[in-house]
Amino acid sequence: RRVQEFRSSRTSLFFLSLCTLKVTTTTNPSYTQIYAYAKKVDMDESSVSSMATKLIENGFNNTRAVAITKEFAVFLLSKSSSSSAMANVLMKSFKCRKKKVPPQCILTFHEALKQYGLGCIKPVIPDLLKSIRPMFEVSDKKVRDAVQDLVVEICRFTGPALFETLLSKLRSAQKKSLEERFEKISAEPVP
Repeated sequence: RRVQEFRSSRTSLFFLSLCTLKVTTTTNPSYTQIYAYAKKVDMDESSVSSMATKLIENGFNNTRAVAITKEFAVFLLSKSSSSSAMANVLMKSFKCRKKKVPPQCILTFHEALKQYGLGCIKPVIPDLLKSIRPMFEVSDKKVRDAVQDLVVEICRFTGPALFETLLSKLRSAQKKSLEERFEKISAEPVP
């Protein structure tokens, strides 16, 4: 157990140092290199989960590291061996008290859908929808906008049935806003 904790903390420290390095120097560390390093030290799902928790809370709270943290999280969502662990960490982080973290977690799911399609998050969609329902009531406008964008993107792949069930549980202003966003995106073809 201690070896796993050491490996995950060592990998997350390595990742965070690379995030800082990317911003301050001309070298451009690749998240695929970081993923390869994580595989090299034989990280299992629990290690990926503990590493991702530290990365999400620290990386999304650090303005200089947001971009590479999001890229790495999207990359982990695309890998079948780590997607459920990463998705669960992102969903738990919706409730994080650090103001910058929840909208970035939601935007990470949105970016994963755009880049890799529904397959990367399909197993966790029921849990994801349960997790984002309360996010419509959050006072932070960035969070509400990110949730609406994510729901519209999910509905773009799954069809209007999911959209209709979700609309029935929202306030009228939220329904109107979501319907407008859905109308805009429904004219576009599914990627």
